[in-house]
Amino acid sequence: MPNAGAIKPTDFTLDALHQKLGTPDQALVDAIVDEETREEFIALGSQIASRHILSDAPRIYGVAYAFLSTATEAQRDKIDVSQDLVAVGVHLARELTELNNGTRKAGEEADAGRSQAEREAAAAFAEGLGLRTRTVKLLKGIAGRDANERKRVDDRTGTAENAEALAQGLEAQAALLRELLAHESDKIAKRLALYGATEARAKKLDDAAARVRATAKAADARSVAKVRQLEIDFMDGVNLHVLGELIHAFEAAHDMDASIPRLVPIATRRLLARHGARRAAEVAPEAPPAGDTA
Repeated sequence: MPNAGAIKPTDFTLDALHQKLGTPDQALVDAIVDEETREEFIALGSQIASRHILSDAPRIYGVAYAFLSTATEAQRDKIDVSQDLVAVGVHLARELTELNNGTRKAGEEADAGRSQAEREAAAAFAEGLGLRTRTVKLLKGIAGRDANERKRVDDRTGTAENAEALAQGLEAQAALLRELLAHESDKIAKRLALYGATEARAKKLDDAAARVRATAKAADARSVAKVRQLEIDFMDGVNLHVLGELIHAFEAAHDMDASIPRLVPIATRRLLARHGARRAAEVAPEAPPAGDTA
């Protein structure tokens, strides 16, 4: 463990504490992470925002480091944690900071990417909608006065309430146009020629449908660079666990020796109090059966 040196108010930052404590052995970090299941850490961390943890962590670790650096042997004997736990806590809090910073940056990049994707999706939708409207007129022109054929055009076209509905309608129009192109009626053939309806128009409808569908999917997709919220929840839970272990060790020592300070959580108080109560219940001795005497 690096030499503690003089304690100054500026030491109460994660980076300053890290410089004094150094990087802990990875085996110590792994030992902490293995104390609970991943699901338990996620469940704990999901109840609080990282900023609350990172608000308390520098102060609590700073006070613990400052006291342990100058504590007498008698005081140390009453505190069931070492500087190693403080070092692990600082290390994990710095990792949580980096994780959140990376998430914000990735989120900003994702937002910028989504803005571009949304513009492309809107343009494809507008283009597809215009083509759909023109094709309705074209198909009804080919259908002439035949009410059944005109109704079939409307039924095939469907709605344009969203991108998928528009894409399906464009594909249905393309299919109907191909049916008419294959029709044996001379009257239909003349109308097709009159309106310039060809296979190229049917392909244009299919291509427009594909663009509408693809750009809509891209606009809805989340950036692969974005860190999953579950990972943040997991790290929040691990950090809360370490803070809780340190706080409760100092609290128990303070009960025996008032010269040992309490480490008082502020932003994390509600959760750490509940987490500590659960941990205490797990290690508390069972009450003797009724009638038993000590």
